[in-house]
Amino acid sequence: MPDVFVLVVAPDLCTDCRKCVNACESIHGHARIYKISENAPPVTCLQCDDAPCANVCPVNAIVEEGDSWIVTEDCVGCGLCAVACPFGAIEMVNGRADKCTLCVDAPKKVPACVEACDRGALRLVSKSQVAEEKRERFAIEMERIYRTLAKLESEEGSLRGESRSRG
Repeated sequence: MPDVFVLVVAPDLCTDCRKCVNACESIHGHARIYKISENAPPVTCLQCDDAPCANVCPVNAIVEEGDSWIVTEDCVGCGLCAVACPFGAIEMVNGRADKCTLCVDAPKKVPACVEACDRGALRLVSKSQVAEEKRERFAIEMERIYRTLAKLESEEGSLRGESRSRG
């Protein structure tokens, strides 16, 4: 089964340069990636596995194409998808829904926003890579917690030893 790709935003690397927004706008005529405030990372479609926008569409105008959910010409502009999107990544443009498609509808191999981001704040990664990175972060955090607890125990005495001496 081929791997599916998603756009990942690293907020700590975003410098608010808006290069991603400008690149998207130049490719599509308007931005499909949004900066909602100066210090917030960009917001874009997360290409959900069980996409709420597609589930709520009364005419089935949002369909999966490769790694992306796209809005077809069947869109009637009701806006239900925009309401259903938990991330606010769908906007009504010229009477129809519009959203990030990972540039599958543009002559790009890599989404324009990713290509424009020279800080690495936007990356196109496989869902399996996302899962692996989550596991790595979890393991690192668990190790940090374990080391902190071990240090506290050595500084304050073993919790088990204290409970035995009280008995």
